[in-house]
Amino acid sequence: LQHNLTRGFLNGVHFTSPTNGYINGGNKILLKYTQLSSIQDEAEKPTEFKLEQNYPNPFNPVTVISYKLPVNGDVTLKIYDLLGNEVATLVDENKPAGKYKIEFNVAQVSRPEMASGIYFYQLTSGEFIQTKKMVLIK
Repeated sequence: LQHNLTRGFLNGVHFTSPTNGYINGGNKILLKYTQLSSIQDEAEKPTEFKLEQNYPNPFNPVTVISYKLPVNGDVTLKIYDLLGNEVATLVDENKPAGKYKIEFNVAQVSRPEMASGIYFYQLTSGEFIQTKKMVLIK
């Protein structure tokens, strides 16, 4: 059974996800698009652990911290003050390999008022530990 899909009009396209979509057209045409290969997904998987510099830095009152995980594992991302006291725990769970962004909002910290100054954020996953500095300006 052959169909000539170039005849008729296409009326709409609707993607339900980055890898699945539908196209409808005249003469009862309904086409489904599905990505059959995960080559693109594999290419986007990180090949190494990486903790990015927060942005913006200095910040007030919100900043974003990005990190990459090349393997599945338990992950913690914590904020510390200059004395090494834990200020907040942003992540404490098992995560699949991938790229992540998390927002840190000073207003959501459960301890009393965070003062302007230098803070540190630390990513730990398995044997990987990396710490970066950030500055809060009020």
